[in-house]
Amino acid sequence: MTRCKTFLISILFLLLSTFTFAQQNIISNHFLMNETNGFITLEETSNSIVLYNEENDITIICKMTDKSFYNSSEDFMIESLDKISTVNQEAPFVWNNRECAFGTFEMNMSTTYSGLALTTPTYDKSNYLLFLGYAPSQNNSFSQSIIMSCLNSICLDWSEYYTPGPVTTFAYPLLEDKKITLNIDGKNITSYINEADEEAAQFLIEMEYTILRLQKYASDEERIQAWKRYYSLIYRDNYRRIENVINDVLKAFYPKTCRPDKKDEIVFAQKILSWVQTFQYNRAATQAESDFTSLPAVLCGTGNDCDSRSMLVCAFMQKLKIDSVLLISPAFSHALAGIDIMAPGQMFMFDNTNYLLGETTAKITWGTIVKDHADQSKWFAVHLDLNLPDTTN
Repeated sequence: MTRCKTFLISILFLLLSTFTFAQQNIISNHFLMNETNGFITLEETSNSIVLYNEENDITIICKMTDKSFYNSSEDFMIESLDKISTVNQEAPFVWNNRECAFGTFEMNMSTTYSGLALTTPTYDKSNYLLFLGYAPSQNNSFSQSIIMSCLNSICLDWSEYYTPGPVTTFAYPLLEDKKITLNIDGKNITSYINEADEEAAQFLIEMEYTILRLQKYASDEERIQAWKRYYSLIYRDNYRRIENVINDVLKAFYPKTCRPDKKDEIVFAQKILSWVQTFQYNRAATQAESDFTSLPAVLCGTGNDCDSRSMLVCAFMQKLKIDSVLLISPAFSHALAGIDIMAPGQMFMFDNTNYLLGETTAKITWGTIVKDHADQSKWFAVHLDLNLPDTTN
C-alpha cells in the first residue's frame, strides 16, 4: 500500500478520534461482514477495523462509539461526515427495528474520493457503529458496487442473518402486501409477499452479478468462492422475503404441527420438487444481466431458472431443518438441489454428508439425474443452510 494511502487512513482516524469509544467491547464481536475477495485487514483494535482492497483501491473503515453521545444514528453520521467530507448527503431509515442512517460523501486529499456511509446501533443498542467505504472517484462505478455490496452484507447478530441487508432495506422500504396463490399437489394455497420484494431482491442480484462478472480472479478456486458468495448473499436476502409463504404452505399440508413427521419428510420434499418442476423455464437474454430470478419473482410467476428453483427447494428444506445444499455446475450451466435425507437414489458427497440429488427442470423423483450430468467433479456445493437459530418460532 502506498505512503499516500497510509497517510489518508491516518488522517481519517485523527479526524474521527474525538469520538469517545466503548473500550470494553471488541468491535469484531459486534458485526459480521461477508466482504468480496481481495480485502485484507490492515488494522483492528477494540473500537475500530480497517479493510483494504488493493486491486480496486477500496478502503472500508468501521469505528464504534458510545450511543449516549448522540441523539440518533443520523446525528452520528452528520457529525462524522462533516469532519471528513466536502460534499455529503444522509438520510435516516429503519433496519431490523433499529434507527439507522445511510449517506454518500466526497472528500479531497490530493485525490478526490467518493464513498458510502452507514451508521447503526449495535445489536444490544448500547453503542453506534460507523461504516465508511470509499475509493478514488475515477473508479466510481465498479468500486461503488463493491462498497455497496460490502455494507449490505453487514449482519449484527446471527439471529438476523437471513434478513435483507441495510442498503437494500434503505433503497427499497416496505410497501403494501400483495396476495399470491400457489397450487401444490392439487391444493390451492393463498399467501402474500410485499410489493417491494421482487424489485429489491432483483436489485441485490444484479449488484452481486456485476461484481461477480467484472472482478478478476487469480484461480478457478477463487472464482468458485466468488460464486459461493454470490449465491449465499442472494439466499440471505431472499429467505425472509418468502418465509411467510413457506409457513403458509406448511400449514396447508400439516395444519396441526406445521411440519411433516420424520418419515414423511421425503414425501413432502417430493411434493415441493414436483411443484417447481412445473414452472415455465426462463433465462436471461444476455450475459450482462444475471439469469438468476429472485425467489419472490419465482413465487409470483414472473420467471425462474434452474438455480432459483433449486434455491427455492433449499429454502423449504431449511424451514424443516433438513440440511440442504445448492449444487452448481459451470461446465453444464446447470444447478441441482441436494438434501440430507436417506432415500434411494443418486447422492453427492459434501463435507462428509451424502446429499440426495434433486433435478428441478425435469419431472423425475429425488435421486434421479440425467446420465450426462453424473460426473461429480463438474459440480461444487453451496451450503446455504448454516444451521442458525430459528428466529421465527
